[in-house]
Amino acid sequence: MKKILVVFAILCAFFAVSCGSGSKNEDTVDTGDNDPTDDADSQSEPSDDDADSEPTDDADSQPDDDPEEPSYGGRGCNARTSYGSTSVTRDESSVFDSCATGAKYSDSSCIYPDPAELFLKLQKTTIVFKKECKQNDAPIPCPDFIPESITLSQLTGCNIYRNESTPNDAQPCLSECPEFYFSTDNETFKTVEFRHDYDYDSNYPFHNAFFESSNSERTIFLIVDTGQNTALFKSSDSSITLSFEILVAE
Repeated sequence: MKKILVVFAILCAFFAVSCGSGSKNEDTVDTGDNDPTDDADSQSEPSDDDADSEPTDDADSQPDDDPEEPSYGGRGCNARTSYGSTSVTRDESSVFDSCATGAKYSDSSCIYPDPAELFLKLQKTTIVFKKECKQNDAPIPCPDFIPESITLSQLTGCNIYRNESTPNDAQPCLSECPEFYFSTDNETFKTVEFRHDYDYDSNYPFHNAFFESSNSERTIFLIVDTGQNTALFKSSDSSITLSFEILVAE
């Protein structure tokens, strides 16, 4: 009898374990309704609003670093009027009087009380060069383009600078000194420009003045600086500095 009861108890225990295992398996059954959503499908498509909110290109969003300067209306300080050979018409019939009037009433720092007197003096001026050419402090033959002298003859043209339409609230400005052009007796340097870079003194008309000329065909330049008392002759293969003397015929 005891054996029957033991066997019965064992069967009951086995049955209970089997029932519990079956119940647990039902909780983990894949029904298909609880599938996890696919990662690709779970990402939402960007809306039109999202597209509009994308960051703007840096180049387009930068502020204007060079805003347009305000216009004062009218030309600036250095307005130029040319007469004679330096003008568009190249009319030299009245160049003497036109250049004299223009220089007298220009706005530059070079004030010419009587420009006509200066022109007459320049038209009788000769620059004599002391042809003692040196290179590295050693005497050398002077280049053939350096003349013994250059004599100015006729005033042929000029450039006159002035202030025009300058705004009242602008800082005062000074125009460049006038430039006067003279024909010469030299075939290499046929025209000489004369100008001052500082105040003009009628008692010393050549003080702080410059005589300049060039020959474009031979690429030769001449600069006479009366302030430094030097005459520089320069070509593509040489540079010679000489002393000089200015003579004015009576």
